[in-house]
Amino acid sequence: MRPRPRHDAFTVGLHAKSIRPNMDPLPVVRVLADVVPELPGAVLRVDCHPDVDDPASHWYAPGVLDELRGMSREGRLELSVHDYFDDDALWDYLINLDVSVLPYRFGTHSGWLEACYDLGTTVLAPPCGFYAQQRPYLT
Repeated sequence: MRPRPRHDAFTVGLHAKSIRPNMDPLPVVRVLADVVPELPGAVLRVDCHPDVDDPASHWYAPGVLDELRGMSREGRLELSVHDYFDDDALWDYLINLDVSVLPYRFGTHSGWLEACYDLGTTVLAPPCGFYAQQRPYLT
C-alpha cells in the first residue's frame, strides 16, 4: 500500500467513466453537489470520458456533459473531462480522493472498489450486487 498524500481539501470523487449501462451518475451527482459543499473544506470532483459527448460513440449519453458543465460553471463541482487514465494516473487519481462514489444501478463486483481498498480510499456505493462481500464500503 502506498502512503496517502496529505492535502488541504476533503475530496469526494465520482468518475462517470464512459457511463456504462450499469451506471446512472447524474442523480448521484445532483445529490452530491447539494451535500458536499455543506462539509467544511470539501470539494466534489467529477470525471468523465469525452466519448459520452460524441454522437458517433457507443457511449454517447446526450446531455450528460452539458449538465455537468453547467454545475461546474455554477461552482457546484470540479469537472475533468479526459481520456482513460493509464494505470499510474488511475492510482494517483484514486489515492488523492478521500471518498470515491460509485454510481452503480446494478452490478456484481467492482475492480474500482478493489483498487480503492488497496490504496486506502473510502468507497461509497449502493447496496446492490456483492460489493459488501468483496470489501468494506459505505452505502
